[in-house]
Amino acid sequence: MATKRHSNNGLRRICHCSRRQWAKCPHDWHFNFKPRGGRAWRFSLDVELGRRLKNKEEAKAEAENIRTAIRAGTFVRSSERQRTAATATTPDSISLTALRNIYVERRGTPLRGNDAGCRRQFLAFGGLGTKVIGALTEDDIEAFFADLRTKGRAVSTRNKYVQAIKGLFRWAVKRGYLQRNPVDADTIKRGKHAKRNRRLTPDVVNADGAIERESEERRLLAVAGQHLQRLVIAALESCCRLGELLTLTWADVDLTRKELTIRAEKAKTATTRILPISTRLSGILEMARTAIETQLSAAQPGISGDDLQRAVARACVFGDAIGGEVKRIKRAWATAVL
Repeated sequence: MATKRHSNNGLRRICHCSRRQWAKCPHDWHFNFKPRGGRAWRFSLDVELGRRLKNKEEAKAEAENIRTAIRAGTFVRSSERQRTAATATTPDSISLTALRNIYVERRGTPLRGNDAGCRRQFLAFGGLGTKVIGALTEDDIEAFFADLRTKGRAVSTRNKYVQAIKGLFRWAVKRGYLQRNPVDADTIKRGKHAKRNRRLTPDVVNADGAIERESEERRLLAVAGQHLQRLVIAALESCCRLGELLTLTWADVDLTRKELTIRAEKAKTATTRILPISTRLSGILEMARTAIETQLSAAQPGISGDDLQRAVARACVFGDAIGGEVKRIKRAWATAVL
């Protein structure tokens, strides 16, 4: 005997509750309708209306209203109405904080922490975050950068603020929130700063081949502690960033193949890199590996060989004595340099 097919007239619950329970079911009412020759419409009535429907009779009434609007060609989804309203928002009715929030939501890619911090400080300065963007003037922005200079921020640091704030206003102009970018003035632009010398000075030798002045590397390693020494050598030999080295674990170091792997999730460039291990760095890593195995064996007497290797794999290469991650080296660096 064929099962009787229920006619829901395009209205139903999408859940595991039986039809008998629909009257008291807590789940959404769902709408399904396809006019002749038209597109199919499927969505949650509760979400579309922005409220919880009380009963089936109310759901039927709302569904019939929507079907009538669809047939007449006047129905517009609530999400589309919200987007249209946001796009049509005038500068006089939106604050700088609201603009920042819209920008973050629609950008599609996450903001870098540095840019987000620059914009956050900009909004907090003098209550700029509550000011409508149509009333924002060049004087407001000049006052912010003057405050940065008063606080002794370097030119390179102020340039980061210029870049982050310009990006926000450039997007606002392109989307129609602003008629003109207030940061495009000649008085608010990136400044020139002294370039950093990234090369270490070599040894200075006399005609007889004797060292008259030691190289920066030699002088630094002579005063650095053991942990800092290993980090400096690793940085020179691998060209890795400090953060990449501090989070490097033994699972990503292959001393047999002489390779170390910098994972994408730990890299600033968001790409995985496989780097060769030089002879000099290899010696440093082999000694460090032996030391961490000894420390973990002493800390966990009776540990099996397999468990020991798994524990070592989780340990940080440039961590503390038992492989814990070291977050900062500023104090060790300052002590060595000063």
